[in-house]
Amino acid sequence: MTMDDHCWPLSVIGSFIRYGPPFEGILIDAVIKVDVRSGALAGTWSLPDGWYVVSECCFVPKLDSVGGAQDDAADGDRGYLLVFATCAEPERAVMGTERAEAGDGRRSRLYVLDAQKLDGEWRGDECDVIVAVLALPGAVPYGLHGCWVPYEELQPPALVVD
Repeated sequence: MTMDDHCWPLSVIGSFIRYGPPFEGILIDAVIKVDVRSGALAGTWSLPDGWYVVSECCFVPKLDSVGGAQDDAADGDRGYLLVFATCAEPERAVMGTERAEAGDGRRSRLYVLDAQKLDGEWRGDECDVIVAVLALPGAVPYGLHGCWVPYEELQPPALVVD
């Protein structure tokens, strides 16, 4: 099984984790949590009809899980999953201030899922695994890559003086 390092928090790269996604691809309509130790399916969340994941999920550790390597965050479970999704079907219901991309009708959202609650089968916009749903101002392209970097670890941009 191949995993992209950029979807894991820097604190667990190079170490063994317990939970993760099974693979990446285009037109994926669900997020799947796999117990890497046993190979068992630990949970799934299916997006609303017509919505598709556009990239791998980014894991964000919960603030209270920044302890040592033995805590739950090291298992890839005590935190949140950031899921970018796009709907290519203009006739689907639109939430709040969600706008369709000019020209092709696509819309995008950022879903925030509670990784620990991703056990069993979940479906759609109204379920306990979803912490937040943000309507984005335009369409997010397929193949987007991202990672979570805590604010404290960000480097300020270098000032260039001519």
